[in-house]
Amino acid sequence: MPVPSSELITLRRQLHENAELSHHESTTQTLLKDFLKNRSCESIIDLCDGKAFMAIFDSGKPGPHVVFRADLDALPILEKPGKDYGSKNEGVSHMCGHDGHMTIVSSLAGGWQDVLTHGKLGLLFQHAEELGEGAIEVMADEAFLDWKPDHIFGFHNIPGEDLGTVVVGDKVFASASTGLRISIEGQTSHAAHPEMAKTALKVIPKLLSLAETLEQSYPSESFFLATPVQVRIGEENFGITPGDGRLSFTLRAFDEELLNKNMEQLLESCEELCREYGLSYKHELIEPFPSTGIDEVMTQVVAEATEELRSLTLQRRSYPYYWSEDFGHYTKKIKGSYFGLGIGKDKPSLHDPHYDFDDKALEIYPELLSLILKKVLEE
Repeated sequence: MPVPSSELITLRRQLHENAELSHHESTTQTLLKDFLKNRSCESIIDLCDGKAFMAIFDSGKPGPHVVFRADLDALPILEKPGKDYGSKNEGVSHMCGHDGHMTIVSSLAGGWQDVLTHGKLGLLFQHAEELGEGAIEVMADEAFLDWKPDHIFGFHNIPGEDLGTVVVGDKVFASASTGLRISIEGQTSHAAHPEMAKTALKVIPKLLSLAETLEQSYPSESFFLATPVQVRIGEENFGITPGDGRLSFTLRAFDEELLNKNMEQLLESCEELCREYGLSYKHELIEPFPSTGIDEVMTQVVAEATEELRSLTLQRRSYPYYWSEDFGHYTKKIKGSYFGLGIGKDKPSLHDPHYDFDDKALEIYPELLSLILKKVLEE
């Protein structure tokens, strides 16, 4: 029997109240496990040393193993007051809608016996999506791999698209990205003699200029974006020519190979410039995300399920979204798809402190997941 939307709303708001940061989603897990155990969950597999888990539903008959994944973590954002179910953890909130994702996936625990005619269903609740770390850790966990998933599905809510709009992509749904931090070590001098300094001022402006020339506009297939997020050279001291500096970018592209190629060009240029001006440097990659590749057949399953439901409208997207998701770690190894669920044209954007997942979505999207599961089993 499907879970009533009123119970899903209650769960979603409980999850919202107990928002937790990446790698600390313990109360969130407890709420979900209690909900699932009350709905004939066959078993629960703890993953990644207890940071993630998968609820298992078994038809008792041979067939494909199908996974639906939701993300557990919230963001370090202080939400605007006004909700009677606002986050109890100050400065931590579900401003990306993961509370809604978890609830929609949990809805499959209701009436699964009517849909799962053969095979097994896994509801995967993954930690640390916001840091780009959870999926790669799950894919390294033997307990998950030993379950032998055949297909995997994930989704994200999309503010700005009408409620009831389902967005599917073509080959890639969301961009690859990484933070790149370049730390340059130099030598200061008296401000009266800047020529005696070995200063990052000689390098950083040239790297900013190179990054700008490498950029390619959206929605070109060769799209590449290098956003400077921090530029720091010295301190505000009027007697010192600065030595050290730091330059940090977020690099973004549809194509991981292109992203890596342009990043190497930036780093090679940095090395040449540092050698020329007597400086040294080191670099770090921060929160790298793969592109979110999607399987053509599994994406068509999502499209066909959408078109069968009168409450939904299908939208086919020609180019990936700018933003990134760690779901691509799964689809590199497992046939699957990732899609978007509209929650309203006028909704605040993701990561906005005014954002809130729309509970009306809990009335229409659970049926879509059930139909996707049914169609996969018919393949």
